[in-house]
Amino acid sequence: MVGVTNLLDTAFFSVLVPVWAQASGNGPTAIGLNNSVFGAVAVAGSLVAAAAGHRMPRRAVFFTGYLLAGAPRFLVLAADAPMWAVLAVFAVSGLGVGFLNPILGAILPAGLRREWREVDRLRGGGLQELGPRPDNTDAPTP
Repeated sequence: MVGVTNLLDTAFFSVLVPVWAQASGNGPTAIGLNNSVFGAVAVAGSLVAAAAGHRMPRRAVFFTGYLLAGAPRFLVLAADAPMWAVLAVFAVSGLGVGFLNPILGAILPAGLRREWREVDRLRGGGLQELGPRPDNTDAPTP
């Protein structure tokens, strides 16, 4: 899911936004303004998510973040909306993007916990060990 989103974002920022800026007559200034608003709100959203994200429902925040970060940006540019509307949508999308990385950082380890316990069980236990196992099975081979 993250790979597909990154693919779409690359196409969005390298093709769609410059074509929109030229076709709408707003020019490079609009690209800079949109990206600045998007980035500033994304940083603010990241700070909020890092501070308060542990008290929020993780899956709901994750899916809401993806919903806000994705389609609205494409739709507002396709609708030939006025600049104020484009800036508002980019700000809301930036907020959604800002929540994604902190929430992903909380969701992924929680989902891996069960699998790591199984690996630890098969390995002989002792996840708290630091360094190679006593029987040297973890030692690098020359």
